[in-house]
Amino acid sequence: MARKKTENEVKEDMLKKEGLEGEKTDQAEEPEGEETDQAAQTEGKETGQAVPDRNSAHQKERMVETIVEYLRVRAGAGTHYVGVAILNEPEGKKKQHCIVKEKKGWGLLKEYQEHENGWICLEFTRPAE
Repeated sequence: MARKKTENEVKEDMLKKEGLEGEKTDQAEEPEGEETDQAAQTEGKETGQAVPDRNSAHQKERMVETIVEYLRVRAGAGTHYVGVAILNEPEGKKKQHCIVKEKKGWGLLKEYQEHENGWICLEFTRPAE
């Protein structure tokens, strides 16, 4: 009979799935290149189409569900922020989550909206059905 995993073992497994094992949480995020942003803005001017600012946070609410069993909730929008919780949602027991703000591929969960300290990587989600 298999023994039940401890909380630390579950967290380690999740880090392995996310490819973050051994990652430091105090690393600074690399700044995005100005040339890329300037090129995107120039492209928009040439075509007459609006080019969204990749650094701005989008405010439209939407519902998502996770596509993995474990997903770390972080204090900010990036892997260098400390984890504040883990969503544990096995297949068949998925919950819907309201994303109130988006930033660089990360979504702020509604229940963390007041202090803006509950972000998930949207790469591991899909639109809720």
